[in-house]
Amino acid sequence: MRFIYSITDLTTYESDALAIDLNEREARLFGVRMPQALLTAMPDLTGLGICIAVYNDEGQPISIVPLDPMQ
Repeated sequence: MRFIYSITDLTTYESDALAIDLNEREARLFGVRMPQALLTAMPDLTGLGICIAVYNDEGQPISIVPLDPMQ
């Protein structure tokens, strides 16, 4: 299946959407693994309220995971 993901603060910023082919389970896991990899590569993104959002091909959210741990 085709999924779309973007980096967003859920209010004013959303990156260009990127398509990725995954099954539904992989799409949910992608939403968890991507923030971990992104913060490892770019730790300065901590504390900015950024999330990884994954949507199905109908635009429905599948996974929205914050980069920062919940307080």
